[in-house]
Amino acid sequence: MPVNVLVAVDGSPLSERALTYAIETFPDASISSIYVINPIDSVIDVEAGGLPVAEGWYENAKEKATRIHTMATDLAAEWDTELVTVTEVGNGARNPGIR
Repeated sequence: MPVNVLVAVDGSPLSERALTYAIETFPDASISSIYVINPIDSVIDVEAGGLPVAEGWYENAKEKATRIHTMATDLAAEWDTELVTVTEVGNGARNPGIR
């Protein structure tokens, strides 16, 4: 059995199911959740809403990350599991270690 399990969370029902699966399947492991803030989203916001929309994109993204981690922490608490939460900035769809 693994000692550490990392679950990507994005607030979707699928990520909630993934977290629940990890908690159920690896009850003795240390469970961590990660949310990735993608800076490309700020470009999309500018294209959709203009420059004023992009001014607060990072603060908005951090608030969203906090909401998602709170949901994940609450879900883990229902299973009596302590959850470590991590927020990173980058492209969550890419893993430079995989070629």
